[in-house]
Order: sequence, then C-alpha cells, then structure tokens
Amino acid sequence: MNGSSNIGLSIALNVMGRVELAEYGFRSWMLQDAREPYEVVLNLFNEDLPKFQKLSEGRNPNCKLVIKTYPKPEYFNISAANNLGIYHSTGRHVLFANSDVIYPSRIARLLVEDLQRHDIAYFILTRANLTEEQSQALKAPNNYRRAGDFDSLDELAIASIWRADNGWVVRRDVAIAIGGFDPKILVMEDVDITDRLGHYLARKNIQHGILGSVDLRGYHLYHPTSELFDTNHEARQILTARRARLLKDPNSTEDVMPTDFSSHEVLAEEIRKTVRPAKLNRYRQDTGKKVVKRVKRAFDVLRGKRLE
Repeated sequence: MNGSSNIGLSIALNVMGRVELAEYGFRSWMLQDAREPYEVVLNLFNEDLPKFQKLSEGRNPNCKLVIKTYPKPEYFNISAANNLGIYHSTGRHVLFANSDVIYPSRIARLLVEDLQRHDIAYFILTRANLTEEQSQALKAPNNYRRAGDFDSLDELAIASIWRADNGWVVRRDVAIAIGGFDPKILVMEDVDITDRLGHYLARKNIQHGILGSVDLRGYHLYHPTSELFDTNHEARQILTARRARLLKDPNSTEDVMPTDFSSHEVLAEEIRKTVRPAKLNRYRQDTGKKVVKRVKRAFDVLRGKRLE
C-alpha cells in the first residue's frame, strides 16, 4: 500500500464497460487547471489501455497519472474496484468519481483548497444529469485539449440536478480505517459508504454530519439503466439491516470492514471471485406499472433517499 506524498487529492476511476462514456470523464481529469499536484488512479478491467494512454496526452503537468490493468472479470464489483483505488492512491484525500461524469476544470483546484483549509473527512459533490441530446452534442473526447474546454457545460440548462449526491471525497486514512468499501455490495455502494462513514466519524468524534456541495458539480452523461439494477435487491437487504443496527447502537464497530489493505493480491482477488448474480425473476409482463415504480425507487436510493 502506498504511503503519504505531496499529493492533496487522488481521483479514483474504474472502467470496464461503456468505455465511450468513460473516455469523457477521464479526459476531464486530464484537463484540470490545478496549480498543485493531483493524482488520477485509473483501474482498467478491459483491453482499452491504448485509448486512455492517448487521452492522457497534453494533460496538466501537475497531474500524476497511475493506470493499472486487470483481466476482465465475470462481473464488475465497483466496491472492490474502489478498494483498489484506495490501495494505489497516495493523496491525502481520495475522490471516488463515476467514470461517466465530466468535471469542469476548477474542481480539483477548489477541492484541494477547501479540503486543506477545513480538514474535511468526508465530502460529497453534486451531479448534474445531461439529457440524451446534450450528451450527443459533445465533441469527441480527444477534441477537448485545454483546461477549460469542458467548462461550457456550466452554461447548459440542466433539468435534473442531484445535490450533494455524486462524487465522494474521503480522507484516505479514514477510508483505510473503516476498511474501505464492502465488496458484498455490488450496487448502491455510495449508500453503504455514507452510512458507515457517517456512523464512524461520529463515533470517533471526527465529523458530525455529512457535508456536501451544492455548486461543485460534475456532468453525468446520459445512458440507459445499468444491469447493476438487477442486483439491487441483494444490496438492499444488506444495507437495510446494517443501517438499522448502526442507528440503534452509536458505539457499534460494524461500520468497519475487515479489509486487508496491505495485500494487493487479496484486494484483486475480490474482483476475480465476483460472480454474476442471478437475476431476480420478480417482474411479469402484465405488471408494467410495478416495474416503473421499482426502477424509480432504485433511482431514489442512489440519489440518497432513505431505504424502506
């Protein structure tokens, strides 16, 4: 596991599928206007390394780039991948950013300034959702070449904004102390980490309340619903039960996962051993309204609303 460095912020990205979207998010981190060193850690679970190497050309000289490649697993485990991001990062804070979100050039600079000034342990950015038309109007990612090229997104009329809901910044020592992400959670990992971090930080008297920004935001590219929603019922069962226990006992240590951050092999094995969950056969052809309702509820959970 990497030690400390002069890096204030590490950005952890994970990419397996939907590479055409991830290219935009990755490129936006290459073109930050940061005046101090920052780091981008990219975990690739595919054979598209040349694409990202090409997109890294012309990046901010202050950007330290770390790309790690892994064999494509049977099923993507974002929680386990995020733990690899913690392992490979060296920054004081780690930002877990969805790879299909484009960030304006000011984000790394302003985040580092705020995090250093206030010593924040956990912080969440805002997500602005681009429409299909807005996403399709973008130029090819390699046509964005200078810091500020993506900043025109700030001028768009955004119909859907999820405040303090996407882009999770954790002080790295705290992320390690709680054992990172729970690899049993294949979707809604943001809900889990927020539940556990909120409980842990209060228990240790480090930070009371989850802090978020209403104006530091990334732009989420439009795409159809992911197959990860097929597994949300399993995650909900774990999350609902654990949340109830944590709320009942402020001194519970269940907020900490037994993750071995000293072993890269153990962390990588969590990815390799993840199998494709069986789809839950709960939808019938004559229950269209129920399908819509359940999908909406899944979206609501991802947006930080309460679990029922």
